[in-house]
Amino acid sequence: MKKGWVAVFGASIVGTIIGGSMFKRNKKDTAINTLKDKFIGSWSFSSTKQKRQHILRIDENLVLSIDNLVVTGTVVELSQYRLVIRDHYGYQITVCADDKHPVSILDETDDEIYSLIRA
Repeated sequence: MKKGWVAVFGASIVGTIIGGSMFKRNKKDTAINTLKDKFIGSWSFSSTKQKRQHILRIDENLVLSIDNLVVTGTVVELSQYRLVIRDHYGYQITVCADDKHPVSILDETDDEIYSLIRA
């Protein structure tokens, strides 16, 4: 009888450890997806230097495109209020958000901040 109880107890502990780690990962994945969801979408902004309107799109993989040109880069930071992407030249593009959605974009190459409007 003792062997059966020990086996059940051992299996219970192993199940708890495995299930707990999976729950933590699922919870972390959900938090990341919630952060990503805020930044996904399309916005327009105006460039005073080029005197024209641009369209910024962020897809579900956090890939940025400006005027349908993909910005090749790596996500450096994803937080409640910032999405920072380093482009292939090493410059950072920072999308700043309020509690609901992105409100501005900082382009390090131009050293400019542009206000975003939902497109």
